[in-house]
Amino acid sequence: DDEVAIWNAADLKPLKKFKVDTNGLKRIEYVTPHELAVAGETTSVWNTNSGALVRQLLPGRYSQSLARSPDGSRLVFGGDDSLHVWNIADAKEEAVINHGVSGSERVAFSPDGRFFATAGVADGFITVWDAMTPGAKRIIRDPRDALHDLGFSPGGQRLVASGSSPQNVVTLWDVETGRDVAALPGAPRWYPHVGFS
Repeated sequence: DDEVAIWNAADLKPLKKFKVDTNGLKRIEYVTPHELAVAGETTSVWNTNSGALVRQLLPGRYSQSLARSPDGSRLVFGGDDSLHVWNIADAKEEAVINHGVSGSERVAFSPDGRFFATAGVADGFITVWDAMTPGAKRIIRDPRDALHDLGFSPGGQRLVASGSSPQNVVTLWDVETGRDVAALPGAPRWYPHVGFS
């Protein structure tokens, strides 16, 4: 129903609810302490105090690609067969990646913010990008047809990825070499989300 709820993390009490016009909310990500990026059929930024639209980033494209860098300086979001790197402080687009992407990839930043990784939801490719350039640093071919989530280890040397396959395994990859390090046992169904403590 495109409703966003803001909660107080200290006492777990609701602070505010408001509607966002995405026609099918898929992802949310804080941009600043009082601004929230939301992705669905459209990608836009909303004020969490007033519940008002701040700016439209991209209209007319269902996307689940949305991630903010750890230092809060950049936002990556999906478009029509493209990924957009947005400078949060300047509210300006820094770069557009329109080769080898669909605009619906899962996105995760490395802990130091130097790189971000994308996982193809339809082709099984993991690409590690240089966040400053941005250009492809490494491409990893996962044997599965569809990847559903990925995340960097706290040190940034490993990537974990989950997806659909006959075994529904979760795979750990070495970022530098692109080789698989370990595979966790399968489950009755695929894991929609993965991460590190």
